[in-house]
Amino acid sequence: MTVCCLRDPDFDKTIRCEECERNFHLKCVYITQSDSELIENFICRRCEREKNKLTSWYGKEANDEQKLLKQRKYFEVEKILRHRYVNNRRKFLIKWKNCGHNQNSWEPERHLDGCVDILQAYLREHKLPLTKIQKLIGACSKVSFNKKNWITVSRVIDCIGSYRNHKTYKLSLEVEEWELEREKDKIYLFEHEGHCYVILYIHERRTGYISDGANIVLNSAKTREELTNLLKIRLVTVPYDQPIRADYCGSSAVLIALDFSRHYRKKELPQLLTAPKSLRRNITKLLHKHSSEVVDKREVYDHIRWQKCPKCGKNFKSSKRSRLTQHMKFCRGQ
Repeated sequence: MTVCCLRDPDFDKTIRCEECERNFHLKCVYITQSDSELIENFICRRCEREKNKLTSWYGKEANDEQKLLKQRKYFEVEKILRHRYVNNRRKFLIKWKNCGHNQNSWEPERHLDGCVDILQAYLREHKLPLTKIQKLIGACSKVSFNKKNWITVSRVIDCIGSYRNHKTYKLSLEVEEWELEREKDKIYLFEHEGHCYVILYIHERRTGYISDGANIVLNSAKTREELTNLLKIRLVTVPYDQPIRADYCGSSAVLIALDFSRHYRKKELPQLLTAPKSLRRNITKLLHKHSSEVVDKREVYDHIRWQKCPKCGKNFKSSKRSRLTQHMKFCRGQ
């Protein structure tokens, strides 16, 4: 049975609601034939209201860079409130999930690729042309972020400073926030889009060895380009092989800075950054008091390297640095 304003079933092609199993003319539900081919499951307006469900649309798998970007900047959309046109482009007033109305914001249409189902439902309700942006599958990380674990850059610097006289990580460099005028070697912290990057700056080479707790700078060419343009120095990425939790960026920055200092004091170029389990546990306990989910380490494992004894060439896993240290005490180079 076709149910809409036009009773003639031959008037137009129809689409079937997955909930009430009734058919609707495409024109009556403001869907073009080309748009209908992108619909995975159609839900009529009545069922949307009564059963709180939305029409779902097919999408494309997000690439690695899009996944990283969404992981850093993703907030879940609860509702679209209004729309307006700015320079002939649509913007939408967004109510964010778990946020107050004072945090509502106007977002361009291209930013809504993670909530295409909600966007299309809004456009159909207001009889507006449907969006052409593609829904991204897997772009929005399922890892939940607890903002109570987030800390300031100054808190990170204070924590690093507390290890200034540590036997292994005795600081030989100053640690500061990034500054435009640089005259000597330092360890810098740079906040970019809510994420903390650690830079070991070697003034003579005008080079910064950079790393972060999620290895974003290592995996995202776009992020590397952005940071190079912002910092205006040559950047060399260094993998950090032991990310901790989804929102433990602060403690990762402390561990990275301490290992940068260790390499610098030993006059080594950093190739891979690690931290002992006991140190990771102590720092995360100090800085983060709330629960968090484990991050996916599959991308990190691609960069894990073996450490080699310089005397005999024996290999040790990067996570077993203490074994290499003990081995070198007694190695005769055979």
